[in-house]
Amino acid sequence: MIDRDIKILLIFVGGKAFVVGFNLFLTLLIGRMLGPEGLGQWSLVLAAAAFLHTTLINWTHASTVRFGCEEWVATGSLKETLSARLPVLLVCLGAAALLLLVQPFQWLERGFGVAGQSWGLVAVYAIGLWLAAEAQATLQAVGRITWQSLLGPIAGIASLGVLFALAVGGWISVSTAVLAVSLTTATVWGGAWLNVLARTRFVPHAASTAEVGRHLSYAGPLLFGFAIGYLSDWGDHLLLRRQTSIETVGLFGLSYQMFATMLAANGALSTLLLPRLVASQLRSDQARGRYVRDVVPTIFVLWALAATAMVAVLPPLLTAAAGERFAPATASLLVLCAVVPTSVVTSLYTVVFSLEKRLGRVVWYTAAMTVVNLALSFLLIPRYGAVGAAVGTAVSYAVAQVCYIWDQQAETTGVGGMWLVIVLCGIAQVWVGENPAARAVWATVSGATIAWTAKRTSTVSAAVVERLFAGVLAPLGMVLRWMLVPKVVR
Repeated sequence: MIDRDIKILLIFVGGKAFVVGFNLFLTLLIGRMLGPEGLGQWSLVLAAAAFLHTTLINWTHASTVRFGCEEWVATGSLKETLSARLPVLLVCLGAAALLLLVQPFQWLERGFGVAGQSWGLVAVYAIGLWLAAEAQATLQAVGRITWQSLLGPIAGIASLGVLFALAVGGWISVSTAVLAVSLTTATVWGGAWLNVLARTRFVPHAASTAEVGRHLSYAGPLLFGFAIGYLSDWGDHLLLRRQTSIETVGLFGLSYQMFATMLAANGALSTLLLPRLVASQLRSDQARGRYVRDVVPTIFVLWALAATAMVAVLPPLLTAAAGERFAPATASLLVLCAVVPTSVVTSLYTVVFSLEKRLGRVVWYTAAMTVVNLALSFLLIPRYGAVGAAVGTAVSYAVAQVCYIWDQQAETTGVGGMWLVIVLCGIAQVWVGENPAARAVWATVSGATIAWTAKRTSTVSAAVVERLFAGVLAPLGMVLRWMLVPKVVR
């Protein structure tokens, strides 16, 4: 029998994994149906919708979770929380509607390359984003984590069904694709949100100024972090739109989505590791130190070995999955892949920052990464196009990784040196190119180099490997210890 909390955690992680995979599959499908230029137009509509949601609405959801959880546990209601947030939400929705209807300074066309008359597409997609985030925050507040995890796959499968029906009927276009995905998303998540409100018997009432101010003071500072995150995700797309062509936006958009999918795999580690670390810290003051000295270096090396294998096969698969029209996107994907094997280090150390309540460091490191990314991309895109944007992104991620390692350098054993070796291996695969045979040789040599370096520097903990690979995985654990852990001479 699986413990209920573990079962919920597995469902949550599984749901997140499905959504990540769905986003990649959706991008490939849109690319197949509409080509690079169509995918570029699709990406710019999404960027405009995400801009409205991020800057005007998304930051307000945090207070629903923060204060809603407390109220639900204490009273079994969300009446006070939702009523206090309602005036803020209405102002934000009104501002978004005003921006779309009036379009001051022709911001849609000038900033995103979206024709002014297409504001309805941006509005519908933004509504889908809002309802999805609204429902997730409310479900999290009332502890319905399982429903939150299952609704993402349901919305994704429904969206794909509608898209395939449109394609079979010959009605597929950028406009119909946006409407299909956004309306399906809005229906699934909006229905779930209304269901939760009905179950909690929510009836809005006039909240006090102090209560509204409490929500603003909590959520307001988060806007800076959301803005940085938006620029990190969409800044390159917008620079490419202004400095190159919509087709180039589509080519980069596909390679970036594949890159983001690989990064999302290690992002799940913070969800899995933080609760365990917090529980361990409560039992022993030494838990944090052991995590930084033993767990982080070990998982870092193991992830690098696994990611090296993934990086080896991904670029050759791009053209096969998306079609020959996207073959030029391989060049930018090769550059982005250089920092994938080391990417797990940020997730591993984010767990430490969360435990120490130092998440402000994460915001500043992300800000530094975004500045480096946009500055390099601005300089390189005019000459190198999508590859220039990929270089800016890869270098910025490397800068962030170095910041995280530097922050923990006093207690880090071997991670800095291992990072340098792994990054050099990642850079080598850019030179190797997309030939499958050459990449197989690169992966073999790189894996051997990483393993040899880890063994020589005693980076990997035998005890951690034994705990990770117990039971039926014990034979694999024995092989890994032989590969990565130096033999103890007695």
